[in-house]
Amino acid sequence: MAVDLARRTELQEQVTTAAAAALLSGKNIVISAPTGFGKTNMAIDVFQRLIAERPDFRVLVVQDRQAIGAQNIARANSLGVKDASLSINGEFDPSGQAAYGITKTLYANRHAIGHRDAVWIDECHHATADEEAQHSAIINAVLKINPNAVVMGTSATLERSDKAKLHPALCNGERFHVTYEEAAGCGAIVPPKVTCPEYRLSNGKTVAETVDEILDPNDPSVPAVGIQKALATSRPHDFFDTSIRAWLKANNGTPVPTFAYTNTIKDADLLCAAFQEAGIKAAVVHSDLSPALREKAFADYRAGRVQVLSSVNMLTEGVDVTRTQSLLCLKETTSRSEWIQINGRGARAHTEAGFDKQAYTVIDMGASTYMHGSMDKYRKIENFIAKGPETPTTKYRPWKDLSAGQPHNIKIYGLHDGLRTVFAVRPRNSKRFLLLQKNEICFGRNKATTRLVKPISPKTFTPDEIIEYGRQAVAKRFDVFTTLESRPKGSDHHEIVKRSFAESQNMLKIFSGEQAISQPRERASLSR
Repeated sequence: MAVDLARRTELQEQVTTAAAAALLSGKNIVISAPTGFGKTNMAIDVFQRLIAERPDFRVLVVQDRQAIGAQNIARANSLGVKDASLSINGEFDPSGQAAYGITKTLYANRHAIGHRDAVWIDECHHATADEEAQHSAIINAVLKINPNAVVMGTSATLERSDKAKLHPALCNGERFHVTYEEAAGCGAIVPPKVTCPEYRLSNGKTVAETVDEILDPNDPSVPAVGIQKALATSRPHDFFDTSIRAWLKANNGTPVPTFAYTNTIKDADLLCAAFQEAGIKAAVVHSDLSPALREKAFADYRAGRVQVLSSVNMLTEGVDVTRTQSLLCLKETTSRSEWIQINGRGARAHTEAGFDKQAYTVIDMGASTYMHGSMDKYRKIENFIAKGPETPTTKYRPWKDLSAGQPHNIKIYGLHDGLRTVFAVRPRNSKRFLLLQKNEICFGRNKATTRLVKPISPKTFTPDEIIEYGRQAVAKRFDVFTTLESRPKGSDHHEIVKRSFAESQNMLKIFSGEQAISQPRERASLSR
């Protein structure tokens, strides 16, 4: 897929121009954009704009991994930032106008950082409000030495699985966001093709059935303990061979360049061995290997001498090999941010002679899609939140139509946000809707406590207000809607709404005055 360079540059410059202006005015900022859109280049462009305005402007760049630090300082040099230094492996060098450094080294020397006008936190979702955390301690040290310094963060995902807040400078910073649809629209990233092969675990159940015994079926955002252990201890004896067969099937029998993810180093080694036994060139990259062996594995993969790299967590953030066409996930990513980062490894566009990547495949042998949703749904829902339902590219509607079969032109719509089901009811001869809610608390399947249906507000709502209410509900619980919309038919968002409606009909009749309300006949969604 060819990248529309002019359109991508236009989008990038819209962000970098506004971001540089905000920083020059003394504001902190956060730039979020999909992996593959060019966050690193955008950040460098921001600082070049700052240096053009203030030639003595000095920035500290905080990065988490040695390879990424070296990679990005080389990229900065290629883009015109010549006065750059790198602090790594305990060797502290703050001499550069752009002083790059690995988190651990900078943390150890944070009180000697000296004069800085700005600090850039790459992968800023790691910088929490915890003052003892390394990223936050570095930010605080810079601000203590330089009270007027500004803070910039970049990340593909700002959410954290532990719900911890980001550092105050980032929480309160001005946000600049590029959606997945915008990145895909200019060809910077390609779409995913997600496969969740169904197979039986040693306990006789499917992955979904096993997870459902632990996960709250109505609110998948509630942290669930024990999912990884339940699945890991129930893997079938031929799990690695089954995974390789599913991978080949998803890629039409062709061993394409692939990142593979496992829960443990032992599993990474076993999966690599299984690929090799199947005649597919594979290598591992993990912390038990020397840096030299890891670098050789990456070099072989980039050169095409190896088709599969197997790892636990070294292929999650900041590793950009655009020829990667497939992601094989054998682990249960309990963090949605990690799941988004993993998906980003295959999304970056790649075009060269004989190799034009149109999409990437995701083969999820674990429960990540079931717990966090697919990136396809993520993209549609994110675009809905950002753009609203009025744009041609917005294909998502959160309200589920329950009106089929209702007499007297009664209209009923419902949505479920994990905590409650909300019903919008338009009685006969009315142009406005009543909003009612049915709260649910669930501690595992079949353990729900249902509260009485009650009005959300005494006022009534126009159709446009109902649509906007739905958009705001989705924005507040993006993770829940993404997961529930990705579920297979029978346990998805629409089925939850239908089940809740069946339990609520009598109360809806009372509040609406419509005694003729009945169960709907078919599926649909609210649109204009």
